[in-house]
Amino acid sequence: DTRAGSWITAPAFLGYSTVDSGGGAWVDLNVWLTDCLFLFNDAGWNGGGIDVESGDLTMVGTDFISNTCGNYGGGAHAYLDADLTDGSFVGNEAEGYGGGLYLYQALRASGTQFIRNWTAGYGGGVFADGDTSLSGLLFDDNYARDGEGGGIYVDAGSLFITSTQFISNYAGYYGGGANIYQGDTSLVERIRRPGAGRK
Repeated sequence: DTRAGSWITAPAFLGYSTVDSGGGAWVDLNVWLTDCLFLFNDAGWNGGGIDVESGDLTMVGTDFISNTCGNYGGGAHAYLDADLTDGSFVGNEAEGYGGGLYLYQALRASGTQFIRNWTAGYGGGVFADGDTSLSGLLFDDNYARDGEGGGIYVDAGSLFITSTQFISNYAGYYGGGANIYQGDTSLVERIRRPGAGRK
C-alpha cells in the first residue's frame, strides 16, 4: 500500500491476487506509472491490475495484460482523474463495468491501445464517469456482453475524439464502438468505426 503520491518506474506486477481490491497494487493517493507491466493479476472486487483508491492516475508506456476482477476495472480502477500516454490494455476482464479501465472522473488519453478487453456490463474497453478526451487511440475487439459501449462508455460528461480507431467492438445493447450518456460528443479528423452499433 502507498499512503502518499508515488512514482513507480519499470517494475512488473506479475500474478498477484487479493480477495479485495488492487490485485497487482493498491494505492491510496496520486500515482505515476512509467514503463510498468501488470500481468495476470486478479482482484475479487475492483482493479485487477491496480486500484487507485483516492488519487489521480498518471501512466506513461504502461501495459495491463490479462488482469481480472470481480467488479469494476479489470485492468485498472481509479476514483479520480486519469492521464494516459501510450501503453496498452489487452485481454483484461471485469465482471461488473470497465473491462480494461474504470474511472469515476475525467480521462485524458493519447496513443493508448485497448484490445480484447471484456466486461459483463458497460464499457468493454473503458468506463469513464467524466469529461473524456481521446487522441490517437485504438479500440479493437472489446466486448460489453450485457451492457453498452463495447469500446468505451462515458456515463456523464463530454467526449472529444480525434484520430482514434474503433474496430470490431461489441455491445449487447447500445454503442458497439462508443456510447455517451448525458453528455456532448465531438469527433475530429478521421474516425474508423466498424462495429459502432450492436452486432
